Parts: sequence; C-alpha cells; structure tokens
Amino acid sequence: MIRHWLVLLLAALPLGLIEAGSVRDTAIVDLTFDEKSGAAVDTAPGGHVTNTGQLTGGARRVPSPFPNETGSRALLLEASRKQLVRISSSQDTSRPGAATVAFLFVNLHGPADAAMHGLVAKRSTDKTGRTNYGINFQPKSDLLQLYVNDGSGFRTIMFSAKSTLGTRRRIHLVASFAVGDAPGADKDTDADDIRIRLFINGKPVASTKQSKPALAVGADTWLLDIKPAGLVNTDAVTIGASTPTIEHTSGVFDEFQLFGHELTAEESGRLFTEVVGTDGGKRIAQDQKPVAGLPAVPSISNLSLRGLQIGKSTRLSISGKNLAAAATLLSSIPGLTSRVVAGSNAGLLTVEVTLTAATTAGLYPLRVLTTGGVSNPLSIAVDRLPQRTIGSTTAAKPAAIPVALSGLLAGPQIARGHVTARKGQRLVADVESRRLGSGCEPVVEIKNAQGTPLAIEWAKVSLKGDTRAEITVPADGTYTIEVHDLSYKAPGNSPFRIKIGDLSLIDTVFPPAAVAGGEVRVVPVGTGLPANASLTVDLRNAQARTGSLVATPAASGFLGPAPVIQVTQGTEVLEPSKPGTAIDARFSANRHPPLTISGRLSSPGERDQLALDVTPGQKFRLAIAGRSIDSPIDAELSVLVDGKPVASSQDRPGSRDPQLDFTVPAKVTRVVLGIRDLYGRGGSHYLYRLRVSPTGHPNFSLQLQTPQLNLPRVGSALVRLQVNRSGYNGPIALRVVGDDRIRLQPSRVAAGVGGVISVTVSRSAGGDASAARSLSFVGESVGIKPGLRRIARVSSQSIPGHKDLLPVGLTHSSGAALEILSTPVALYRGLPSRITVSARGLAPNDRTGQALRIASISNEPPRPIDPRNRGKGNRPIVRALPNQAIGIGGSPGTISLSVPADVVAGQIELVLRGALVAHGYATAVQGQVYSRPFRLPVRNAASVTLDPKSLTLASNVVNNIRGTLTRDAGFNGAVECEIVIDKRLGAYQAGKVTVAPGQTAFSITVKAGQENEPRVLPNAQLLIRSAGGNPLLPPRIIQLKVNPPKAKAKAKPKAKAKAKK
Repeated sequence: MIRHWLVLLLAALPLGLIEAGSVRDTAIVDLTFDEKSGAAVDTAPGGHVTNTGQLTGGARRVPSPFPNETGSRALLLEASRKQLVRISSSQDTSRPGAATVAFLFVNLHGPADAAMHGLVAKRSTDKTGRTNYGINFQPKSDLLQLYVNDGSGFRTIMFSAKSTLGTRRRIHLVASFAVGDAPGADKDTDADDIRIRLFINGKPVASTKQSKPALAVGADTWLLDIKPAGLVNTDAVTIGASTPTIEHTSGVFDEFQLFGHELTAEESGRLFTEVVGTDGGKRIAQDQKPVAGLPAVPSISNLSLRGLQIGKSTRLSISGKNLAAAATLLSSIPGLTSRVVAGSNAGLLTVEVTLTAATTAGLYPLRVLTTGGVSNPLSIAVDRLPQRTIGSTTAAKPAAIPVALSGLLAGPQIARGHVTARKGQRLVADVESRRLGSGCEPVVEIKNAQGTPLAIEWAKVSLKGDTRAEITVPADGTYTIEVHDLSYKAPGNSPFRIKIGDLSLIDTVFPPAAVAGGEVRVVPVGTGLPANASLTVDLRNAQARTGSLVATPAASGFLGPAPVIQVTQGTEVLEPSKPGTAIDARFSANRHPPLTISGRLSSPGERDQLALDVTPGQKFRLAIAGRSIDSPIDAELSVLVDGKPVASSQDRPGSRDPQLDFTVPAKVTRVVLGIRDLYGRGGSHYLYRLRVSPTGHPNFSLQLQTPQLNLPRVGSALVRLQVNRSGYNGPIALRVVGDDRIRLQPSRVAAGVGGVISVTVSRSAGGDASAARSLSFVGESVGIKPGLRRIARVSSQSIPGHKDLLPVGLTHSSGAALEILSTPVALYRGLPSRITVSARGLAPNDRTGQALRIASISNEPPRPIDPRNRGKGNRPIVRALPNQAIGIGGSPGTISLSVPADVVAGQIELVLRGALVAHGYATAVQGQVYSRPFRLPVRNAASVTLDPKSLTLASNVVNNIRGTLTRDAGFNGAVECEIVIDKRLGAYQAGKVTVAPGQTAFSITVKAGQENEPRVLPNAQLLIRSAGGNPLLPPRIIQLKVNPPKAKAKAKPKAKAKAKK
C-alpha cells in the first residue's frame, strides 16, 4: 500500500518539482548491495512490490571501489562460476512502455576476450528469446549491444565496448528503452518504435551501428517497427548474465536502479552526480587517462669491455633492456664516477667511467640503477692494465703490452688477439672467463707470427677453471693469443678477458683466511711475484663480512685484480713452523668455536704432520678444505695415535675434500694429523685449511635467495632467506648492516624454523638514501655462550669478496603500508579463512584514497597433479582469492584465503602483497607493498569416528550407522556427513545428516538390499563436508558388512492329545 501511495503522490506533484528532486528517488527498483550477506534488498521508494535480488553461484560482496561509496559494499561476480543476481519478474520489472537501467560497473574481461557477456537483461529462456531490455558485450570485437526481441528476432544497437566500458575502469552506465513513434523517416505514426539511449558517466554516447530498420537522431537511436507487446515476458531480470545459464560476466556491480520511465540526458547527468558525488566525476575521469605503471626493472646482458683501468677514464657500452630511465651505474668499486653519454637508449647505455688512482684492484659486480630498480650483475675486473677489445688488434696493428683484451665466444669460435713482444721477454697470457661468470671452458694458445704454437694451456683449479700460458719470447715480433672453448661448444656470448704481458699476478694469499678485528700479514701466491713479498690486510671493520679484497698498492708492481681473503669468526692458526709443536684442541665446552689450521704443501712429496693436544673421549669432526678454496690439492687426511694410523679419509660424497669423525681413545692426550697430496704434488698453490670442531657443535648458516633488492625509499619489499641448521635449534636474531632506517620482519627466526622463509624489509624516511647501495644480513644465536654470528651469503653472487652483499636499488617511495591486524588460529582444510588487514598512507607520496589489490605469497611447495607428467600442472594451494582490495586510509578489511581440502603441509608461511592501484580493480600497478610474514598451522576442522558395531547391516531393513564428530578447538560450524554407496547397488540407499554446531553424535540411515550371503559392500565411502558443501576431509572408504536375514526357526510338532477314557 505504501508503494502505491508513493506512486500516486509522485504523479500528483507538479512537473517542475519532480525535476528538481532526486532522480534516484524515482526508481522502482534500487539495489545497493550494502547488506552484510544474503539477498540484495530493494530500497526504492517507488514501485508496486519489493523486488529482492537473489545472489546465486556464491557471488560475494566486496568493499566498493567507486567514489562516494567509502565503507559501502559492491558485488563481485565471476563468469567462470556462473554468478549473477536474479530479480523475479514483477509488475515493476516488466516494462511494456519504458524502462531505464543504471548501475556502476568495472569490467574485468581483457580486450582479447572473445566471449559474449551479459550485463543486464530481462530475456526469456525459451527459443524465442523475447527480451524486454538487454545489454551485452564482446571485448575482442569491441562490441557493446543494447537490444530487444519481440519474438521475431534480436534487434540491436551497437557501441564501442572499448570506449564505453574499457577494461578495469570504473563507469556509471545508464541505458533507456522507450516505446514511441520515431520522427521523420518513420513511415507510420504508430507507437511501434523504440528509442534507445546510452549514457556513460552522465554523457550521451552515439551508436556505431544498428540493426535495420533503424533511425539515428543525434545520440538517440530508434529501432523501427517493433511489436511492443511481444517484448514482455515472465522471466527474471538477471544482472551479470543474459539469462541464468548464458553469457555470464566477471565484473564489479554497484548501485543498480531500474526506472519505469525514460531518463532524459539532463536526468542521467544528475543521477551520475547523485551516485558518485560532486567530485566523483573527476575521479572516474582519471580512469580514462593513461596511468604510468611501475617502471620496468632494468636488465643487462653484455659489456663492451670486461675491465676498467685504475686512474683512467674508460668508455663502456652496456647492452640490456629498460636502461633509459635516469640510469646510473651501481657498483662497490671505490672511487668510481660515471657519466651517461648522450645518445644512450633503453637497449644500449654508453657510460664514461673514471677510477681514481686509489681504487682497489679486484673483480667487482657491476649493475645499472634506474627508477625501476637495480639490474642483474655482470662481472668486471679492475686493475692497472690498459683495456681494449680483442677485435681492435690485428696482425698488422698489434697491441703493445701489457694490455687486457676483452671479447665474446660462442660455439666453435676462436678469438685471436695480437701483441708485439721482444726477445727474452717474459710473456704471460692469463684468461679470465669462469671468473667472470662464463660457462666457457677456456683454452689459451700462444703462437708466433708463422702460426707455430709455443704454449697451450687449459683449465687450472687455482684459477677457478680459467687458464694461463707463459713463455720466454724467442724473437722480436708479433705474437697471437688464441682463446677457444675446450670442446668448441662455448655457450652464446661467453665473455672473456686476456691479460697479456710480463705480468705479476696474485691468485690467492697465504693464509687464505683470517679472523675479523685486526690487521693481518699475508704472503701473495701467483706468478711473477718478487721473493719474500708480503701484503697487509686491514680487517678491523670486517665483522659483518665473509671476505675482503687484499689491497695491492701501485708500488707493489702487481697488475691484475687482487685476490680475496676469507673472513672467519672461529679460531685461526697457522701450521707450526717447528716440528712437534702441538696445537691445543682441548675445547672447554661443546659450544666452543671451531679451530681452523691453515697450511701448505710447499714442495712435491711433502707430508704435513700436525700435533693436537686433546682430551680422552673427545669427539671431533675433521674436515679439509682444498678444492673448495681453489687449491689443486687432492688431500688425504689421516689420524695417528702413537705413530700408528687409526683413521683416514680421501674424499667424501659430492666433494674431493676429505672429512672424518673421530673419537679420542681412552688415555690418549695427543694425536697427530697427517696431510698429503694423493699424487705427491706440492708447490706454492697447494694450500689447505683443516677444520677441527667438536661433534654436535651448534651451528647454522644463512643464504639469501633474492639476488638483488629493489626497495622503495619509504616502503617495503620482500626477500627470501634460507635458514640451514646444524646442531643449533634456538631462535636466530636478524639485523641488517648498511642502512639504519631499515627494519626486518620477522626480526627473529623462531626456534626450530628452518628452510626458506620470507623476510619483509621496510625502510622509513630519513638517512642517506644515496649511501644504501648494499646490505649485509646478520643472524645471531640467542641464549648460548659463546654466541654464534653468521653472515648471509647471496646465493647468486659468485664473485669472492661480494658474496655477502645484497645490492639495493632504492626506488620511489610507495606511499602506503599494509598491516595484518588479526589472523585465524589455524587454516582449516576445505574452509575459507579470513585475515583482517588495514592500509594506511605514508609520506612522502601518500596514496590515501587509492587502493591495494591483495595477493598472497606462501612457502607451500607445489604439488603436481601427476608427478610423471608435469604438463598437467599443479594442484591448488592456499592463496588469497582474486580481486580483493582494501582502501588506503579507509576502514580495516577482510581478505579471504582459499584452503583446498587436500593441503599436505602442516604449517604454511604467508605474506600478503598489495599492488598499489587507483582503485581495487585498476590495471596500472603503481607500486608494491608487503605485509609482515605470518605462519599458520593447517588442521582438519573435524574428525569422525564410526561405531564399528553399526557398520554391520541387516538385509532388507533401514539401518542406522552411528558416529561421533570431533571438532577442532577453533571450529564450531555445522558439518555434513554422508555415506555414498556404489550406484550399481541399486537396492541400497544411503543418507546424509547435518551435525549442528555444538552437537557431536549423529546417525546416518542406510537401507540395505536383499543379500543371501554375507558380503562387504564395495567402494562405500564416508564424505565429510562443510555446511556450504566444501570437502573437509578426503573421501574415506568404510567397510559396510551386510548379513542375510536370519533363518526362521522350524515350528515344533504339536503333541498328540491323549484319548479320553
């Protein structure tokens, strides 16, 4: 009655007063979708009935992405799940004269989608397809259609889908359909035509094509000669599909209205403002303007030269991708300055590089830094040699020595460099290839002008697989240095650099390792070195390093890159110079740092014997590092007690370095360790390091799986950290060295947690942003003395001295932070899980008013559908549902996780990633932010126990199978239990029951068929599902035994009556 009264009241009002009022209030159906759950309630003041919108297929409400809708909800529909809204046919929705539909919409279909998708329709499902009003679209054909069907076929008016709907763009759409008599060219005066109008964001849109006969008048289009009565049908209005079964749409719908009259252009504009607010039009208009996404991260593939000369300027060409955005060089080379040369572009960067005279020689990683972040590294050498390309030398124009020539190899290629040399001169050709990260196995040859080979060499262990040839020049002239792959199969673009001349080169130093905290004197090991040469290494500030370059002053005469000395934290000693001198190995406690002894087999046939003072019963692990420190030694390790060998080792699985475990016998206080080369070799390069550690000594190591970090100046990023434990299972405190504005989450690895974990790296405002070029990650034990401190290695960093440095590229501030407010007690298999989050703006570049589109990252391992056929893909994992967003600066929101029923992991680590977008469904991603990592156990929500006695069924009766449901402490939902029997047993019927919250006992009926012999029913299963139908447990085979009916007992014969006397 109220609705009828409102209609009469509106009809009685003066026309001017109606026009001045709210356009929205004249709607006869109005769905806001703001309800927490259930059907969409009709809030329209007009109309004859209450028109409820039924949500089907699991359609879900989400925070509204539209202007003027802060704190409100919208409806997200997924075409793949056939979700839609259904409004039953009524006097309001059936419009023989006029109808206007209006709604907010975001299209989630990409421009290449070739399927047809329905937005709104009142269309019959029978073969006639009668349509009162309908709208559908096909992105790939750039087609948006407004259509009707009077039973004689579809009549359409077409528009550009690209310009009207777009992709992931917020729009307000108004479409009106009004029966009348078309003007002008219409041949009759009957009201048998339909005027169709389309307004996008309050503006009229002209059609691009119409089905004939039709008439276009400005932005209006008339479909001529329609039978209006044939348009009306009794089918429901569908939102998000053309009918309940066809043309479903993926998109976000909000604020849907149906009007019983045609809206004018002026009314459509007013309605747009009413719905989106006075400034909403500006915000929606921004969606149509191109938005710059995140700048692409640069990558580099080649350098024109693989060397830079100390004290000189070098022009370097760098090939790669995405190099043009304010590119600079990023390197730890001290004293480096650079200038990008005009003419550089995104694929080729030309840089003028200058090094000071004080720059330390060595091998360094070189990267390019742009606004998109930091690139991958390429190795480059720094020394005092002039640098040229190998192609710049010819036999006619050879290079003077000393010189370094750079080039590339691929497949069977042979590279040739030409130099001049004098008789009697020492000529060294040292090839760097493996040391530069190449997969080539280099061979070097020195030939005279006639092409006669004078020397040939290939892989040397002491050069990490690279090679070096050396001759005394027999005569003045030109000499050719050839380089090729050992098998003539060099990987494409394999870089190399040949150092040529009378060179003094250092390959390593002795001792090869030292403890941080002081200055160390070392002896260089290499070729062409002066007798009794030594160098001083400053390790006073190397506590957060695992290696340090050995400085080679210009006056020393060393020309090539300097080597690296390992930096350790244990006890370091040298092999005693006096025979018989004992080394104290009587560890006071099991947690004492290990003892490492550095030694050398200086001459062929030498055997070192190291005496250790020990304690009876001590358990040791003895391990030699030889090949692992690039020594050519093939070591044999033996243990002698009273001069007699009691244990020995020559290698171990996966390594040519020996290792053995040894227990000191009773009453023994001294043992001798013997070390020799299996082949009797020796020399300056035959170094070794003998590590002596108590068995079970607590230890751990850290390895960064992230090769480089692109971190907003203010914002967050994510790294992956491998935690390897060995004897230490306690907490590990984490910190970074290199930038005091950085915070790690977690700051402590929990006790017992190992494997790969996620660490969120957050940087706050302030500090010297230009100084943060690299970080060291440090882990420290908690609660033990002496403590353990370990520096994380960067897994992809192969250059000695840089393996513990994580390169950092500081990018634009993200402008937002994502915070976890609450998590569930567990993830339950088969049930959705919810995380409460909030997003806030951060200065500078505050993004308040925009949105974060949420995705999840987890450590759940992939589970192939078929391990024998990886092409079939993987099973679903725990993940955030798609198309979830939260407003920045708005109220906290809920993020839903999908948890498959067959998850195997018992615990999963998750991180939420927020893509910065103009609104929750926008295409252009303007940044990324990360939540803190969190770990959740994975459990079964419930378990079921069946009464074994009730599993035996009687034939031809209804049996009751009794069971008990046990819920996990964090779950109290309803559970559906069902027994399924093989369909081929048609005489059997099994039931199901819903166990309500708070209940545990249940009974399921099974009607058994006729059985003449006892049998077990095949393939009987117990299914456990949530109230929503999601499996909570895998199907369980149960043993149902059926007994035949009991045989009836035979009646006893009646006794004969006694005869009467």
